Amino acid sequence: SVEVAQASRFDVPWKVLVGARIVVGEGDPEGALGLTEAVRLGLKKSLQIRGSELSVTAADRDVWSAIGTLLPQIDVALSGTAIDTDTARASQGRNPQFSMDFDATLTQLLYSEGAWTQLGVAQHSLAAAEQEHATTLLDVVLQVSQAWIGAQRARAVVRVQRDLLETS
Repeated sequence: SVEVAQASRFDVPWKVLVGARIVVGEGDPEGALGLTEAVRLGLKKSLQIRGSELSVTAADRDVWSAIGTLLPQIDVALSGTAIDTDTARASQGRNPQFSMDFDATLTQLLYSEGAWTQLGVAQHSLAAAEQEHATTLLDVVLQVSQAWIGAQRARAVVRVQRDLLETS
């Protein structure tokens, strides 16, 4: 096609140019996709990409879970007891009518080899998932591009065969 010839910057001999037939989308079916549109559609519809995105999300959550074990922990408990008035009088002050207990505990992990190791493993797993996602994106672009080029080749072969039939 004209675009390919111009993009290649290949010097075509004058004899070839005189006898050449210019093909610009000739015979393309209505609504045929260009390479860019095909790649965009492939990226949008790929289940492989969706799966790798979910792997990255899961790995990110694992990192935050590992960070959570290193952060301060707050435990709060509230309990209450209520007994009737007669039982409270009969206990002679040992059991009050209303009793409420409140506990709050703050703990901070100072050092844990296992917790730091878990965080390191989670971070490396996230990096690996991100790299796998990038690889999946590139694989999908390659596959769609190869399929598109194959379709263009097939279309060109059909055109050439049709031209041969017409000239013979």
